[in-house]
Amino acid sequence: MDAALACQSKRVGADAVWEFIAYLANSFLFLLIGIEIGETHFKNSFPSILWALVGVIVGRVLMIYTLIPLHDLVARRLEGRAHRKQETQRFLPLPHSIPSTWRPLLVLSGLRGALSIALVLSLPTILSQRNLLIDTVFGVVLVTLLGQGLGLRPMKAVPALPKQAVYPGRASAHFYVKTTQRRFHID
Repeated sequence: MDAALACQSKRVGADAVWEFIAYLANSFLFLLIGIEIGETHFKNSFPSILWALVGVIVGRVLMIYTLIPLHDLVARRLEGRAHRKQETQRFLPLPHSIPSTWRPLLVLSGLRGALSIALVLSLPTILSQRNLLIDTVFGVVLVTLLGQGLGLRPMKAVPALPKQAVYPGRASAHFYVKTTQRRFHID
């Protein structure tokens, strides 16, 4: 039991180190944003920001509302097959279906922008439309981060979540939603 506790404490320590490294990387990225944002002209880039925002939201909604039902179908079939064969041990855990009431939460929770900002800032300066791309990415990230924060607040009444872990040995869906609620100060 002591070995399992030591392994768990090492895992917690490693997670803390990686979380701190991610915090430093995000801090550096937002310093770069502060340097670059002085040169932006959002007013001139508004149409491209609007079209990009529509594309991001429509893409996210299509992804969630087409791939999650496909995942649920596969999960139900695999679960039915496992029950018919009376399998006791599996190499990989069975996937569980995701409640349909979680889909709006999934649509809102995936809108972030650190990677897209890092990519657009790494574009060569000789690119003719670089400033337009930077303005568009900054605008989309700003709107999605604000929209995510404001959109998650009405969703504080999350439907009943399963108490068991979705995948054994990993955090449960209940824990994930609770930590997301704490992160965005949703009571």
